[in-house]
Amino acid sequence: MNIRRGRPSDEDVLLGLVPPTGEPVGNVSLLRQLEQRGWSEDKFWRIRDHLLDEGILLRGRGKGGSVRRVVAEMSEAPVPSPVKVQPKTSSGELSLYEPLLKVLKADWIREMRIEQDQIHFEITASQGRKATGGTWTRPDISAVSVRTFQHLPNKYLDVWTFEVKTLESLDITAIFETAAHASRATRSYALLQIPGEPSARDTEVLERCDREADRLRVGLITFTSTSDFATWETRVEAPRVDTNPEALEEFISQLSEEAKRRLARWK
Repeated sequence: MNIRRGRPSDEDVLLGLVPPTGEPVGNVSLLRQLEQRGWSEDKFWRIRDHLLDEGILLRGRGKGGSVRRVVAEMSEAPVPSPVKVQPKTSSGELSLYEPLLKVLKADWIREMRIEQDQIHFEITASQGRKATGGTWTRPDISAVSVRTFQHLPNKYLDVWTFEVKTLESLDITAIFETAAHASRATRSYALLQIPGEPSARDTEVLERCDREADRLRVGLITFTSTSDFATWETRVEAPRVDTNPEALEEFISQLSEEAKRRLARWK
């Protein structure tokens, strides 16, 4: 980055808070530091995205997302320590859907660099009498997006699915359910609630979930608080899979009329 005469650029200010040795720093931490310097949240994300576009920063792991510098021959960077937040008491998955949906629509899409007008979310855990093919083919939350990219000529459709599990239901089953959804989606994630301080048993379960998610080509996101993105961590990114168009069409046909109207506008 070049420094302007007498005053560093906004890019230099943000970059100055990112370790030069390649360790990640959380988006939440960066934002808090820069807000003390008078930055707005929108300004932070704009400058951060510009540095990503320029290839100066890379997205990293960590709760709330992180960034790190591009460093030659860089070893694997450590993951930030878990944020100690007490989980919100829940009577079941149903109570988690709305707060999770709110964070997905606001914070998660920003971390994924998806604009609000490019994606539609809805809760699909209960679809009445629709023939969805069984419980394991009915994700808790679904989304459809249509995006364009600066250097690519076409529009790209994605169908996203999210399988939610409460703190009391933390086990490997969530990954297998997520993999079942992936047969009719392009990106599928398990959303698992974990305690602020995981036990040895929880850690063992999560490590197995990591391995199975990677093997089955699905994503894994953990969270402590449903409504606090600072406690969310993408442990395994969901790769984009080339799903049969007929399967995508079948899945989309079961979504709401609003989803279909938005897709029609995006064509």
